[in-house]
Amino acid sequence: MPAWWVAFAPVAAAGGTWPEASEWQSLTQSGSALKDVASDEVGKGDPAADLVGTSADPAASWFADASTVYVRLQVGSDPDQVGQDWGVVFDTDGVDTTFEAALLVQGSEGILTGWGNDEGAAGVWVSGLVTLDATGYGDAATGATRVVEEAGLFFVDLQLSRALLATDLGVGDVDEMRLAAVSAVTWTLGWEDVAGCDGTAGPCVDLALVLTDVVVVDEDSDGLTGPQEVVAGTDPVDEDSDDDGLLDGEDPDPSACDADGDGVADGTELGRTEALAGTDPKAGCFVADADPSTVTDPSVADSDGGGLSDGTEDHDGNGRVDRWDTDPTDAADDADADVDGIPDVIDDQFGAGADADSDGDGLLDAEEGYADTDGDDVPDFADLDSDADGIADAVDGTSDPDGDGLPSFRDADADGDGIGDAVEGVVDTDGDAVADYLDDDSDADSLLDAVEGDGDPDDDGVLNFRDDDSDGDGVPDVVEGDVDSDRDGTPDFLDTDSDDDKLPDGLEEDFDVDCDGISDRIDDDDEDSFCDTGLADPATLPGDPTSPPQVTLSPFGQPGQFGGGACQTGPGTAWLGWMLVLGLAMVGRSAAAQTVNAQRMAPSVDGGPWVELEEATVAPQGGVGIWFDYVDDPFVYRPDDGAIPEGRVLGSVGTVHLLGHVSLGRLRLGVELPVHFGVSGFAVDRSTHLGDGRLSAKVAVVEAGPLAAGAQVDLTLPTGTADAWIGAGEATVGGLLLGTVAPDGLPVAATVQVGARSGTGDVLGDLKVSPAVRWGVGGWWGVTGRFSAAVEVDAEHWLGNPGLRGAHPVEGVLSVRQGFGSGLAASLAVGRGLSGGVGAPDIRVMAGLAWSVQGGEDG
Repeated sequence: MPAWWVAFAPVAAAGGTWPEASEWQSLTQSGSALKDVASDEVGKGDPAADLVGTSADPAASWFADASTVYVRLQVGSDPDQVGQDWGVVFDTDGVDTTFEAALLVQGSEGILTGWGNDEGAAGVWVSGLVTLDATGYGDAATGATRVVEEAGLFFVDLQLSRALLATDLGVGDVDEMRLAAVSAVTWTLGWEDVAGCDGTAGPCVDLALVLTDVVVVDEDSDGLTGPQEVVAGTDPVDEDSDDDGLLDGEDPDPSACDADGDGVADGTELGRTEALAGTDPKAGCFVADADPSTVTDPSVADSDGGGLSDGTEDHDGNGRVDRWDTDPTDAADDADADVDGIPDVIDDQFGAGADADSDGDGLLDAEEGYADTDGDDVPDFADLDSDADGIADAVDGTSDPDGDGLPSFRDADADGDGIGDAVEGVVDTDGDAVADYLDDDSDADSLLDAVEGDGDPDDDGVLNFRDDDSDGDGVPDVVEGDVDSDRDGTPDFLDTDSDDDKLPDGLEEDFDVDCDGISDRIDDDDEDSFCDTGLADPATLPGDPTSPPQVTLSPFGQPGQFGGGACQTGPGTAWLGWMLVLGLAMVGRSAAAQTVNAQRMAPSVDGGPWVELEEATVAPQGGVGIWFDYVDDPFVYRPDDGAIPEGRVLGSVGTVHLLGHVSLGRLRLGVELPVHFGVSGFAVDRSTHLGDGRLSAKVAVVEAGPLAAGAQVDLTLPTGTADAWIGAGEATVGGLLLGTVAPDGLPVAATVQVGARSGTGDVLGDLKVSPAVRWGVGGWWGVTGRFSAAVEVDAEHWLGNPGLRGAHPVEGVLSVRQGFGSGLAASLAVGRGLSGGVGAPDIRVMAGLAWSVQGGEDG
């Protein structure tokens, strides 16, 4: 043990009481604990000169109490009998080029000395320092310094009174200071080590790089130092952390507004009549003392020791002895001869002698107590209706149904529904054997009384919590509920027009004219589809004055666009809502109005490796094929309002494509005839439909090694079922330029096509079926001699439709093909729309079989 520790131990009380190990607070740099690497002292002398520190065990720590500031330095070894100097320098003016003062622990006796940097020597250098004290502030014998070993770590500690810190170093309680920890064999020769700087990497002379973060002794001037508040868990910058009206430093428990738990706030007990600047009255802890001439002890629950707590004697906790209070500073008035909890001085005013139930209401005086809940100047134990709610205490009883800590006889709202017991009363509206004042749903309409309230919007004299039809619209509250269908801030049970369609709920409740499963009462578009197939407005019911009037709708009452590939789904039959829009859009057109071939699939007639693309070469002879194609959501209507479900105009289609071709030298002629079945969507009246037939002619223009180029012309005939969205209604013609690359010796190929087609001129909303640019790209890989795989993209861009996603169908297809010899091959493919264009579906599944006259191993 170091010599100066031995010298210090017997007289430790001469100085401040050293902090406990857990109380030391780390000094920090940039918010992190002050660290220092080991063995970086310049002179490489005694390791006790080496300041060391880690995040867990910092190089320097501090603490401060009511009278003293303490600093702790961690060193590399036991400083016993070492002629060494340790200390801290202080920057107090905020200019970090020079320090203003230093405290040094010198020599083996641990003498604490103070020095001022009067010459203003820059950096951490020490020349020009002058003494601040003639004889030193003290040594180990006076308790000013010590060394400590804890868990194998060594520390040098020093302490200085806050008074000397202010007078000699110029650091008051609220002044900011920054510190640097230093050590040396002889400080006049310069520091051997400076915490926060690696001396092996260069000289540690730049003060700005080694100063700690700012520390303040008592920033909020509340009597507790910053470190004390950290230990106590209070706020170092809030003078009244618990908002009870007392400074943290004078508060028996600055983290609790009622330290002794007697029911009277600490500030009230000490006579505070005004909140401090740092007191938040909204926190509910501060109660101004109504009689500051008397005070009680905030650390003792029974200040007068008479047997009753201060809060029991001062019921309302206002610090004043009111009529039914006793004096918490007078033990004599606590006497209670009959032990009913009511002091004799109050009990005897309502009849001398022992009486367990003074008012005869069936509740014991000990249960009711002598508070005056309703302020009628009669204490509860003598009051038949303690809370003045019109319900006798005998009926109210002592239960606490709402769990708020108040027994019913003292609770003006026993069930906590926001409606006073005086309003609800003891009637039983719904006959469930529970009185309204205790019933959460007095009228059993599934709406809580707390939601319904005690208003009367229909002026029928029945308050909402008792009214089965609060708004008087003829629709029971239990049906309407507390939803807000039109989002106008008024729940449906109080809204006579729940969907804001200018039709009273009472007229609409029994109708669902669009058969969408939503009552017209809450359906803000109750004619968005029809129950029949005639596309006629539902008629007003004859002779029924309550029947809903016929409504004339705008064809596009909900703005939107046609396209392909559903992005949203709606519940139930919500998709039907857009069928009216579609039907009205067609009014005035020909009978074959639905002239859009939304299925769009046009497979290659060659029976080759591609599904939808064409290769530039022409195979000799000819062949036949068949494709089965199922497509989902190729044609939808998308409202601009994303909260409204899409309408599935053409929901799904199954198609069989019959194919044939013949080759005449470099010319190939082909034909496709699609037959659609299982069509679902709007206005589909048959299960089987013929599609638009297609005649195709292709010529191979160039075949030179791996490169081939050609051209193709297709004529699509209006043979499809136009009123089922699978027929164009008019003939169209299209042309393509084709290019194929098939490197010799490699089982791969690529194809590209670009061209255009004519349009039909049909218009759907803002979308026009105009002439279009077409393009496609694909790649093929021969996995084995007979098995191959391909990927392709096929796209159209309808001209004259700027900004309309429906005019840009793009579809991707993945396929595999297996040859069986003798010209026979089978294919499987899956496709998906890559855009929201018409005919670009959510999913497409295809299977095909082709036979070629030429034969061959791969078919």
